[in-house]
Amino acid sequence: MAEALEVGAEERYSEASCLEVGGGPEMLVLLLFNTITGLLLAVISIPLILQKIGPNPWYGFRVRKTLDDPAIWYPVNAYAAKRLLAVGFVSSLAAVLLFFVPDLDLNTYALACAGVSLGGYRCLSSRAFSTCVPSRRNNSPTPFASMATMPGPARR
Repeated sequence: MAEALEVGAEERYSEASCLEVGGGPEMLVLLLFNTITGLLLAVISIPLILQKIGPNPWYGFRVRKTLDDPAIWYPVNAYAAKRLLAVGFVSSLAAVLLFFVPDLDLNTYALACAGVSLGGYRCLSSRAFSTCVPSRRNNSPTPFASMATMPGPARR
């Protein structure tokens, strides 16, 4: 009987120490949330990279210039989606790596994960927006102007 109690106590101790390394059950929830969110963003970027999603008001990099012209929509969304794929993977990876940092409290973990994600989204949106704005140097409508004439998926 005493051996059974020791084994039970040992199992509880190993579970507790596992949670202590990661910061507790609340941090585990944040880890799952941040990892799943990052991977979901990576997955939803794939159809845009493959240029399978046409102009629409719900999904993609939606600004007036991209919604009005499919020749701009496809290359700008492919460009933005490649960055979204990277942001998703980096956010997930940062969440996992930060989870195992010793003595990292819950608030610091949450803020660090949010900082990585929001910083990535900020870079993504500013760079994607700059691809569909006229360049001041050469008055080109977009850096992808030559891509508009390239063969690609059927445009509607």
